[in-house]
Order: sequence, then structure tokens, then C-alpha cells
Amino acid sequence: MAHERSERGFQRGASGPDAAALKPPTGGKGTCSWLDGPAPHFATRASDRGVCDRPIWLRATGFSHWAYAPKKRLPPGKYVIYSRATGANGLSESNFTAADKNRVQFTVK
Repeated sequence: MAHERSERGFQRGASGPDAAALKPPTGGKGTCSWLDGPAPHFATRASDRGVCDRPIWLRATGFSHWAYAPKKRLPPGKYVIYSRATGANGLSESNFTAADKNRVQFTVK
């Protein structure tokens, strides 16, 4: 998984990027499956009325361009990947949108 972070980038002294990958629940209810390591393995967490708001953040590499590489290809399916910057002050991004380029949907066939 790779993504370009060109609009905001990261401040000098920041702790770097994090990434979280979600395999969303189907039908609006159920469990959320978050990538929890490079194997790839997914941990399930209950959704709150179809909302998956408890991500597992994994350390990514890079700054203006970041990447997280699982050891194997992700299984077929639909995914949403989130990225966040954490500043030197310890504050992390908390809003995720396609327009901000920190929320991307994709499909693995």
C-alpha cells in the first residue's frame, strides 16, 4: 500500500506517518476487520451500527510519500485505507476524507 501525501506533508521532528487498512462490514452491520500486522492478518472489532471507528494504526515509512507493505498480497475484496500524520507535538490527524487524500478506497481482485 502506498499513498502520496503532498498537500500537508509532515513537520520536521514529527513521529512520521501511520496507516490503517479496513475491510468494511457488509450490509451496514457486523464486524470491522482491521489489518493488524504485515502477515497480513486482520483483527475483528465490533462496529457501532456499521461504523468502524477503532482503527489499528501501523507504522508506515516515508514522509511526503508514505508506504506500508504487507508481507503478502491482501486477500481479494474491498478495502479502505487511512493515513495520518502525527506532529512533533504528539497531535494526530482525526478527520479522514478523500479530498484530504488520507482516506482511499480500493479493490483487490
